Amino acid sequence: MLPAESKSLQRKGTDPTQRYPPTKNAYHPNKDSFTFYGIIKRGHINNRLKKIEPKTRPERKCIRLTHESKLIISPLTDDLIEDINKTNDPFRIYGRVVPRLQSGKWSYEEVLFDEETETRFPDDHLKWDQYIDREDKKVFLAYLNDSCIGQIRVVKEWNRFCYIENIATKREYRGSGVGKALLHQAEEWARERSLIGMSLEAQDDNLDACRFYVKQGFKLGGVDTLKQAYNPNIDATLYWYKLF
Repeated sequence: MLPAESKSLQRKGTDPTQRYPPTKNAYHPNKDSFTFYGIIKRGHINNRLKKIEPKTRPERKCIRLTHESKLIISPLTDDLIEDINKTNDPFRIYGRVVPRLQSGKWSYEEVLFDEETETRFPDDHLKWDQYIDREDKKVFLAYLNDSCIGQIRVVKEWNRFCYIENIATKREYRGSGVGKALLHQAEEWARERSLIGMSLEAQDDNLDACRFYVKQGFKLGGVDTLKQAYNPNIDATLYWYKLF
């Protein structure tokens, strides 16, 4: 509770919402990962799957923030550590971003799946005290009516970018402006440290996240087709950048 105030992902099993014991993530030793075997169909540029019509998609309930809503963004403190993973809700898997490099510039198109599923990242279990009162890293939590509904975790990188390790919003508040407010807070933190921009990575099948980053001014700056080689359901890791 608030005091008086889009990871490497592997999934396993037929139930994408069920949690399983995490395995070691070789690329990010501090992160957990899952193993996943074929829940969704894969699409390719030359063999597209049938696009999902909007009416066939499950209705999503989103709580809109009003002018009376008081969103409070607080830096992480010892008392707030227990709230960090409360924002780790499932997200939709219904398509993927297909990148293309041409004349030194990245572009992309979207492929939608026949069926929509959902999954969630494993909870993070880091040394959270290392994000408290530090100049080079920070966690910000978003609160509404004393409930934690969002978070963003940032670090100062060697290349003078603010790297966003994680950003998450409770499912019912996605699309309400919470994620945008958290990114604004991260940008303010980065500018105070004279950094040149923000960067993050996302899996190609996290389509909602990728669309959100583009809407907030991020551009596709790189693609790694080998980082997720252990996961047959992820074709590429996408690197998104926003220059100040």
